[in-house]
Amino acid sequence: KFNRHFFMLIFDDLSKIVHELEEGGIIIYPTDTIWGIGCDAFNENAIKKIYTIKEREPDKPFIVLVSDLDMLKHYVGTIHPRIESLLFYHEKPVTVIYRNIPGFPTVLYGEKKSVAIRVVKDKYCQEFIHAFGRPVVSTSVNRSGEEAPQHFKDIHPDLLAQADFVSTYRRNDNTPAKASAIVSFNSSGKLKFLR
Repeated sequence: KFNRHFFMLIFDDLSKIVHELEEGGIIIYPTDTIWGIGCDAFNENAIKKIYTIKEREPDKPFIVLVSDLDMLKHYVGTIHPRIESLLFYHEKPVTVIYRNIPGFPTVLYGEKKSVAIRVVKDKYCQEFIHAFGRPVVSTSVNRSGEEAPQHFKDIHPDLLAQADFVSTYRRNDNTPAKASAIVSFNSSGKLKFLR
């Protein structure tokens, strides 16, 4: 198990991340794919602020991150066994599109009334999302139409300046960033890989 004390000493103050999320703040942080900008997935004003920061069209919803399968089940209910197996065994992080899931702010639903949710594999994200106790929005830290940052050094200073908290963890990591797989499924659990 990830040591919470170690997390606070070596990386970032866990309580500060949680505080910023609870106060409707915007955070920039490394995910299990690329560096993301995010907020409380249930704070519509904060979500709209991210749209403004990114200069992004409101008809393009963001991905939502959860810390583990238990948190996912709390929001989507029963998970089809094929989806659960995929999330557990797939090498890459997997973002799954769930349809007809009530409860999230309207701004997170696309035209198809669906929400894209990923169970994070990164321990850092798992810890702060678990401590926060609710899903967190995630989208790449770039303006709409520009390339997503491969590393922390690629993030534009103007975007960093608009965040309430910027993680120190993995700022010097030069590992190439990889996007998640994106999957949809039907009622029988048949999977369709969209990416």
